[in-house]
Amino acid sequence: MGNFFPAGEVQCDCTETNMQMAGGDYTLTNKLQRGSMLVYHCHDEGDYPYPHLVRVCQPNGRWNPSPKRFSPQRCKRVECPDPNVMEYGNVIPSQERYFVGNETTYECYSGYTLRGSSTRQCLPNGKWSGSTPICSRDSGDTCADPGIPAGASRTGNIFGIDDKKCFFPHKYSACGPTGVVAKGPELCMRLSVVSDTLLEISSFSVTPNYEIVFFSSEVYEVVNILDFLDGKASLISVIEILKNFTVGEKNTGTDLNIVFKTFLERMAVIKRRAGDEGFKEHRHVLIFFTDGAYNMGGSPLPTVERIKNMVYMNNTSDQQKESREEYLGDLCALFHTVMKKMFPWAAFNHKCLGSLVTPRFILTAAHCFKFGDTPEDVIVELNDGAVKTFTLHPKYNISAKVDQGVKEFYDNDVALIQLEEDVKISTEVRPICIPCTQETSNALKLVGDSTCKQQEQLLLKDQIERLNFLTRKRDTVGLKDVHAKLGDNVSFTLLSCVVSVECDSGGAVFKNYELRTIQVALVSWGSKEMCTGGGVVESDRFSRDFHINLFKVIPFLKSILGNDLDEYAPLTFLKN
Repeated sequence: MGNFFPAGEVQCDCTETNMQMAGGDYTLTNKLQRGSMLVYHCHDEGDYPYPHLVRVCQPNGRWNPSPKRFSPQRCKRVECPDPNVMEYGNVIPSQERYFVGNETTYECYSGYTLRGSSTRQCLPNGKWSGSTPICSRDSGDTCADPGIPAGASRTGNIFGIDDKKCFFPHKYSACGPTGVVAKGPELCMRLSVVSDTLLEISSFSVTPNYEIVFFSSEVYEVVNILDFLDGKASLISVIEILKNFTVGEKNTGTDLNIVFKTFLERMAVIKRRAGDEGFKEHRHVLIFFTDGAYNMGGSPLPTVERIKNMVYMNNTSDQQKESREEYLGDLCALFHTVMKKMFPWAAFNHKCLGSLVTPRFILTAAHCFKFGDTPEDVIVELNDGAVKTFTLHPKYNISAKVDQGVKEFYDNDVALIQLEEDVKISTEVRPICIPCTQETSNALKLVGDSTCKQQEQLLLKDQIERLNFLTRKRDTVGLKDVHAKLGDNVSFTLLSCVVSVECDSGGAVFKNYELRTIQVALVSWGSKEMCTGGGVVESDRFSRDFHINLFKVIPFLKSILGNDLDEYAPLTFLKN
C-alpha cells in the first residue's frame, strides 16, 4: 500500500471579491494578509451584519467562512422579543415584529394595577428599555406576580406562600421558606453556578485570580482578589467558602454601580502594586449575573467608562463601537457532561471510528484503508467531511511477518486523514489531546519545560491502567470502561468483559483528566471475531483487544501534525 504525504501549498493573500455588504462596509485588521480579520459594520445603528460578523483570511488565500452565492452578506434589522405575552392587559401597538426605535405602551384591565414600565422602546442591543410591565392584583398574603418578560412564557399563576414556589419575604426559589436572605433558594442556585464555573475555568491552561461578590443594595464579598495575589486564597478554599457562604440580613433595592466601583477599587490597587508596565500584563474578565436594572446608586456607565480607560490605557470615548465577535478557544478535549457534547472529538468513516486531533486532521487505524483507496473513497461523518488526503504510518505492513507464520501484523496501525478545510470548533466539535504536545501539558497542568515521559508517567502510571473507548451504537457512540495491560511494544492489550467490534477500529482509547480528555491509544484489532453487527459485545476467556500506544508512534504524528510548513496550524510537540 502506498504512502500519502500532504504537499505544501503556496500562501496567498485574500481578495476583496464578493466581500461587499449591502447597507454597510467592512474593516481589515491586517490588510489582506494571512490571519487578517474582515469585520463588517452596518451604517444603520438598528441593523447587524448577517449571516457573519467576521471572516478570517486563511493561508490558502480563502476567507473563512467563505461567502455564499445564495446567502449574500447583508445588514439585517435588529428585532426585540415579542412583548405580547403580558397577562391581564394590552400592548399598544400590537404587531407581529418590533424593530429598533419602536415604542410600546402598556395598559391593564379593570381591577389590575400596572407595575414596571408603562412605555418601553426597542433598543439597538435587541432589548427593551425599562422593566417588565406587570398587571396584577397583589396582596400582602401572597408573593407579587413575577410577570412574563418579553419573548418568554410561564406556567403557573398561583403565588401563595404555602405553594412552596414562593417564600417569605416573597422571594422565588427552590428551597424552603426563610426569614432572611441566607442560604436559601436563589442563593443556593447562584452559589452552585459560581462553583461550577470556577471548576470549569480551572480546567483551562490558565490560573486566574478571583473577586467574587453578591450584591443588592450592598456588596457581600465571597473572596477578595487581593487575597489571591497575596497567596492567602486558593481555588480549593474558595469552593469551601462558597459552600458555607450566607448573607445574614435583609435589604432591598439594587445598586449596580456599587459593584463596578468595587471592581474599580481592586483594579486600582493592583495597578499601584504592579506599576503601569506590569499592569499591562494583567487580563481582566468581568462576569455579571444581572438583569441590568437598578433603582439606587445612579447609572453604572461612568464607572464602567473609568474601568475601560484604566484597562485600555487611553480614552475610550473615541474608540470604535465594540464588535460582538465570539471567540472560541483552541483548548483540546474540553468536554461537557451532557451526552450530546461529551465526545466532541469523535468522528466516523463508513466502517471505522476516528478522533479529531486538530481542526484539520483525524487520527484512525491504517487497516481501515484498502489498497488503491483514494481521498474520494473516504467518507467522514464530520461537518462536510471533504477529505484532501490520508497518510498511513510508513512502517505499517500487514504482511510483514507472513514468512514467520503471522498472517496479519498490526504494528504501527495508525493513519491520519487530512480534511480539505478546518472544522468549525464548538462545544460539540473539538479536538482531543494527544501525547507529547504542549497542548496536552497545558491540559495536565504540567508547569515549566515538561517532557513526554512526564505525561506518560502521569497518564499510564500503572501496569494495569483503567481507560475508556467508544463503541458505535447506530447513529451515536457509547462509552466503555476497560483495563489496559501495558508493555514495551507498540501495542498494548485491553482486558475487559466488553470487547470492541469491527466498526470500532481506529477509535480513541482515552483517559479523562478532570474536565479534559487525553487519547493514549487507538483501537487496532481483536484476537477473536465476536460479531459483525456492531454495538456492545461480551467477551469470552479467549478474546483480547490490541490497541496502538500513541506514545510509541510520536515520530509519525509529529512529522505531519507538527509540520509548520503547510497550510494548517501545527501542534507544538515537546522537545523531549
